[in-house]
Amino acid sequence: MLLGMCLFFIFSITVNTIKPALMGINVKVKMENRRPSLCDLSGLRVLAINVHFEGNLGDEMETTPLFHFLRQCNAHVTAQLSDWLRGKLDPNSSRNAALVDKILLPSDKVNRSDFDVVISAPGPTLNNKSPDIVFGASIRPYQIQEIRKLINPSAKLIVTREPLSYERLQGKVSNTTKLFMGADLSFSFPFSEALLNYWDRHFRQKGYAGSTLVFSRKNNFGKNGGVSITSNNSNSTVHLKVGESHEYGRSEFKTFPLSQIIFASSSAVEDASHFQTLSEKYDSANTSGKSRFIVCEQVEQLWALVNMSQFVFTDRYHPGVAARIHDIPLKTIAYKGEQYKLSGLMKLSNVTVSEMKAMNQEAFQLLSSVLMKYRKV
Repeated sequence: MLLGMCLFFIFSITVNTIKPALMGINVKVKMENRRPSLCDLSGLRVLAINVHFEGNLGDEMETTPLFHFLRQCNAHVTAQLSDWLRGKLDPNSSRNAALVDKILLPSDKVNRSDFDVVISAPGPTLNNKSPDIVFGASIRPYQIQEIRKLINPSAKLIVTREPLSYERLQGKVSNTTKLFMGADLSFSFPFSEALLNYWDRHFRQKGYAGSTLVFSRKNNFGKNGGVSITSNNSNSTVHLKVGESHEYGRSEFKTFPLSQIIFASSSAVEDASHFQTLSEKYDSANTSGKSRFIVCEQVEQLWALVNMSQFVFTDRYHPGVAARIHDIPLKTIAYKGEQYKLSGLMKLSNVTVSEMKAMNQEAFQLLSSVLMKYRKV
C-alpha cells in the first residue's frame, strides 16, 4: 500500500433509529455505500491543540486514532500540549507522541500563518484558541453559552463523542459548520494484539477473571464521594453511589464486601499515590495474595482487565468506554465534576460496538473531506 493512503471501509449499514436506554432520544446514523477512499494530505500543515500526553490511558485511547489517521494521510502534524499539567509529557504516552512531527509546550507562542488548519484534539475541554475543526469532543455545560467564542465562526467541522454534547450544540453553531455525532474515537484504537494477549494471560494467572471492577478516582473517594471503604469488625465494605440514568442527582447506593471487588485506575498521573495508600491499608489483610488495587499503565492492560470482568462500575469516562468496547455490563458512579460525560456515555447504552465503529468511520470520512479543502496543492 502506498504511503499516505488511508482506506476507510464503510459498510452498507443503515441504522434507522438507535434509542439509547432511558434517554427518550433518537440518534440517527445513516451509513451510505462508499468505495474505499484515498486520503493524501501530503504538505498539509496541521496544528493540533490541547493535546493530552500526560499518561492518562483514556486520552491515549481517543487521541491515538486521530494522529494515526493523520500519519497515514501523510499530513505534517505539530501537537501543542494541554496546559492541564503545564505541558507534562509522560513516557507512557510515547506511542502517541511518536505519531506527530513536533511537540510544543502550552506556553509556546504559535503563528497561525505557519499552519493550514488548527484542530482541537479529542477531549472534554475547549479553549479560546478558536480551532477550525473540533474532533472528538465533549462540551461542558457552561461552555455552550460561549461556544461562538471558543470555536472559529468559520469552522468547518465539529465531531462530538457523545449525544449530550451533540444535542447542546444544535442551533448554537454556524449554519456552515458541519455538526456530527461520531462516538468516542476509542472504538477505533489500533491496539496491539500481542500486548492484549500478554495482559490477559497475566491477569488470569493472578486470578482476576470474573471480578467486579470499580474504577475510582482519588478526588471522588471518601465519605462524601461516590466511592468509600469502611471497616466493620475487621470486614471491609465498599460503598458505591451509583448514578442512575442520565438525570443529575438521581442515584442509588450499593455495598459489596471488599473481597468481591477489584479497584482499578486508568490514570497513574492522578491516582498512583492514592492506590498505593489503599493497597498498604487493605491488601495486608488479603489472603488471596493478589492486590485489589491496580493502576493500569497500558491501554491493553486496561482492556484485558475489563474484558475478563463480570461487571464494571466507574467514575471515569474511558473505562466505561472500554466496557462498551468489550460488551461488559456497566454502571457509572456519581461524580459531579464529569457527570455530563458519564451521562453522555450512558445515552449510547443500546448502540452496538459495530455501530460505534461505523460512526467513527463516518467521522474520519468527514474529516478527510474537510482537510482536503485546507490542503494547498
